[in-house]
Amino acid sequence: MIRKANVFDANELTKMWDAMYKEVIPRASMREEYNNLTSLFINMVARIESPEWAVVIYEVDGNIAGFVMSRIKYPQYNHCHVVGECEVLYIYPEYRNNGIHKKLLDESIEWGKANNATQFEFSGPYDESRIKFWDKLGYEPVIVTYRQKEA
Repeated sequence: MIRKANVFDANELTKMWDAMYKEVIPRASMREEYNNLTSLFINMVARIESPEWAVVIYEVDGNIAGFVMSRIKYPQYNHCHVVGECEVLYIYPEYRNNGIHKKLLDESIEWGKANNATQFEFSGPYDESRIKFWDKLGYEPVIVTYRQKEA
């Protein structure tokens, strides 16, 4: 079941957000800003309550299996467009490969369209499985960011 998140979901969603960072950002130095669970919790509640954000969850048998968190933005490279940005799309590992990613993404895109987004984008760490997922859905890369390797 897909539904809009409420503040009572904030604790579980914060745990998921933290789990996502540990999974997708394996280098400790890049994770430092996310290590404060209190800060993550406060940000989660603020986003759940904000009309500028969409936080949507997918439940299986009453348990949160995954969530998507999106917002509307005006990108640096083209200020003429309203863009829906998917900041977080995370599914617990045991619920993956069941189409939940696509269902949550579709919900996020519909919210973006209802808020005048003409484009939709996602950014995240480089990972072959993510590239295949977005390629399969018809997305294409727009910006490439290079960062110096850690010593």
